[in-house]
Amino acid sequence: MARLNIDTGTDGNPATGDTLRSAMTKINNNFIDVYGVVGDPSTGLLTNSTTNGDIKVQPNGTGIVEIDQLQITDAAITPLITNSDLTLTANGTGDIVLGAVTIADNRISANTSNDNLEIRASGTGAILLEAMTISDNKISANRSNDDLELDASGTGRVLLKAPLSLVTSSADGSSEAIDITTNVAFLDGNSNGSEKMNYTLASGTYVGQFIHLVRNSGAFASCRVTATMLGSGGAVGSSQIEVFSQYDSIRTFVWNGSTWISTRGGGHP
Repeated sequence: MARLNIDTGTDGNPATGDTLRSAMTKINNNFIDVYGVVGDPSTGLLTNSTTNGDIKVQPNGTGIVEIDQLQITDAAITPLITNSDLTLTANGTGDIVLGAVTIADNRISANTSNDNLEIRASGTGAILLEAMTISDNKISANRSNDDLELDASGTGRVLLKAPLSLVTSSADGSSEAIDITTNVAFLDGNSNGSEKMNYTLASGTYVGQFIHLVRNSGAFASCRVTATMLGSGGAVGSSQIEVFSQYDSIRTFVWNGSTWISTRGGGHP
């Protein structure tokens, strides 16, 4: 209902305005409309007496809606207090439902059956999860020299469904140093048994580091690797030598913190 205006007549009170009864009736009708929106002030409720009626709070022009310490501008809700959090909390066992996503305690789940839950960065940005960064198809630790761990629960296992590929390198004798940052190194040998290809294996960088050395030549080609490793009787030698011959094509070396332990050779496990 549009607001009812009380006709107060003209100066001098010539009885041209509304009668007292008519004026009070307009006042009552105006208050009925106000109460229909505001409701009973003692309840603190903002209501609409129209069945299924909406309640609209709409500013004018570039104005904003302020509710306590919140500001609503177009589709954005922002705290008015500088550096303040914006907290959404469900009641009791209720959840927070945001479109097709539900947040319950520390769990975020999709609402639509068989739907994906996607977290995407913008442009060249990455997804940061505390100590981890996900960028494209790479997951990396954020802290310097930190491990990246995959740990199953209880008797569960970490399953890699796709084939596992190790980082590889190759050496043809033109450089003696073996690349220990890879897991597999292919070494060329010399077919003249008395003139073996010589290679060196630097100290490892962490306990448990391993490298597979593969003699990548013909049946009678030979090469030898010099490294700090366990010698005969468990003694540590600074220049122990492992020889790859026609009977020995693959060796695995594991760093124990001070020496390399070979899977084959005199005195080695």
